[in-house]
Amino acid sequence: MKKKFFALALALSMVFAAAGCTESTSGDSYTGGDFEGDPIIRPETALDREGILDWVNAKGFVTGRDAKVNTVPYGIYGTDLGIPFYSPSQERMYFCFGDTYAGDGFSWPWNSNALLYTDDLNFAGGIDWDGAVSGLSTLGNYGRANLQITPDVLLESNYPDIVTKAYHPGTEMNRDEGAVVDTSTCIPTGAIELDGNMYVFYMEVTEWNFGPTGQWCIHSNRVMKSTDGGKTFAQLPSLKWDYDFAPNFGQIFPLEVGDYVYLYGLKGGRCSSLKAARVKKENFEDMSEYEYLVRYEADGAPVFVKGKEGLELILIDKNEAGSVILAPCGEMSIAYNDYLGMYVAMYQMGAEIVLRVAKEPYGPFDGTPYTVFNNGEFGITEAYCAFTHNLMTSNEEQRIYFMLSSWFPVYNVQLMELVLK
Repeated sequence: MKKKFFALALALSMVFAAAGCTESTSGDSYTGGDFEGDPIIRPETALDREGILDWVNAKGFVTGRDAKVNTVPYGIYGTDLGIPFYSPSQERMYFCFGDTYAGDGFSWPWNSNALLYTDDLNFAGGIDWDGAVSGLSTLGNYGRANLQITPDVLLESNYPDIVTKAYHPGTEMNRDEGAVVDTSTCIPTGAIELDGNMYVFYMEVTEWNFGPTGQWCIHSNRVMKSTDGGKTFAQLPSLKWDYDFAPNFGQIFPLEVGDYVYLYGLKGGRCSSLKAARVKKENFEDMSEYEYLVRYEADGAPVFVKGKEGLELILIDKNEAGSVILAPCGEMSIAYNDYLGMYVAMYQMGAEIVLRVAKEPYGPFDGTPYTVFNNGEFGITEAYCAFTHNLMTSNEEQRIYFMLSSWFPVYNVQLMELVLK
């Protein structure tokens, strides 16, 4: 057990050492209308940005004891990610967090994921948490702080097929193909609500071994489903992107766009290109109905191919003809922005958080990558990933709020504020 968590801590500490490596608009309906927010006044702590970006500012922690709402009573002392999704049925915003420690200094109890929620979509003063989703009692948390919504990776009886083929991305990992390993942790990568049902995508991480190109091992990406407003979650057997046939979808972020749900996929780590898939909303749980972007026509029109044939074409696409964003791309989020009239992708690229735009949800997100955040700014070092949502905005979406994870000075999540020109 100690070996697993030492590996997790060691891997996360190597984040930046490895960093070298027109459809209808999307977005969930919010019955309260657009939050206008206060007039945009630049604070003294803000830093200038370039291109379409004006300035960025750190708002403060949203998790841990120094957050606006102390999350330690929820069982969350240190955590990361904070992937947002809106629940129209609950009229609240949920945030999915990664490996979560209830004790100081990465001490147990531990959960491999957690969900907090807020009913207040005014992010100007931070996040006012209204509660946490009650999850499983696991071996890792000793029956305390039951936050984890995925099965307990420490109990084979709860996850019988966990000891399986490892995610082996080409030659990046120095290990034998098909090595048998345990799942170390299950980490959310994206979430969505459709017709009152919540779906949380998560990656099964089998080994935290960043290596020289910033990869880690993933066995598959799966989905947890809730039909009761987040009170209980169960694994959805029909959706599973396994290494054997879908290594490019080890990390999946979903986005609702008109009649479709788009999926954006990455390999394990922060150095692969971003791929895309889509499915009609009514067929969301039927994996055979998913179609995958394999290339663009000369006029920019996307070519989608359904099922295994599409996935196989992605596997042999050595020229990246079907890539939405070219490598290196780390954990990302994509949302439609009314102010720009464009789809905005925010993701990690080396030691920076960057932003790209595209006219269509299928991209490509080309052109200039605008720097949103540089490692070390605002005293935040070894920061990684950026997650936002079209409802995490104000002032007609000229102001964007996003979640930024950091390993130092503390392992927790910051709320950031980005203003567009």
